[in-house]
Amino acid sequence: MAATIADVLTVAASSGPGSRVVLCLPGECGQSGAPLADVAFLCFVARQTGYSVVSPRYASAQASRVAAVENLYQAVAAQVGAGNVLLMGYGTGAGLALALTQRQRAEARALPGHLLLLAPWLDLYLPAPTVAPDLEGAYYVAPDGSLCSRQPLADKHDNPLHGDLDGLPRISIFTTVHDLHRADALALARRLFARQQPVRLLMQASSPATWLLPDAAESHDFRRQLTAELTREPGYS
Repeated sequence: MAATIADVLTVAASSGPGSRVVLCLPGECGQSGAPLADVAFLCFVARQTGYSVVSPRYASAQASRVAAVENLYQAVAAQVGAGNVLLMGYGTGAGLALALTQRQRAEARALPGHLLLLAPWLDLYLPAPTVAPDLEGAYYVAPDGSLCSRQPLADKHDNPLHGDLDGLPRISIFTTVHDLHRADALALARRLFARQQPVRLLMQASSPATWLLPDAAESHDFRRQLTAELTREPGYS
């Protein structure tokens, strides 16, 4: 059964075509709704960039979110233009953002202007000790939001790290030595660099657990770099 989005949180209304919109896909912390930390984070992004920010609050953590989020992306893209959509995800939400973009490209649809992947979880091939299990114990949530057994999956849709990376928009990857899935971020950066795809890898000193807390002193550098990436014009030096 396809998942539906029970609610969409919007911070600052869009002013119409040409406006930039950050579509933020929550991860582990926002599977069944946006906690206060997420709301504060979205408000911070809107305040620092002047962009509108929208974020889905998923109706179910156990069903695939791809179709529901894809519909939301297409609705936002139709309003402001796909190139003005900055698709940002955290944790499993980052995996969902990459998988959604790969699907858009495979179907020859318009791509977002920028992907921002925060502590991305992209690969189910990782050894079991590095996989964070969900509350069901025998299962874990795949990057696309579906509930999977612990057995590694060969489907590249569930492993966007192993999917087609050619022709993607510019990508900014945030990770840290404290990131459980740091190997995913580094592997993605290596694959993109090898293809001469536009990518920036930003290593952080703070823990990803503090990134969604805009008032946390230890995440100051992350907030500064995230704002810079969100407002950076196309083209990397």
